[in-house]
Amino acid sequence: MLKLEAAAAFVAVAESGSITEAARRMALSKSV
Repeated sequence: MLKLEAAAAFVAVAESGSITEAARRMALSKSV
């Protein structure tokens, strides 16, 4: 995963409050 994608994932988790919800929003598996 690129650093920019990692930062976007971090922001998505922070905004949603949930890794599962962030993964759903970003269309990723939870393990990525």
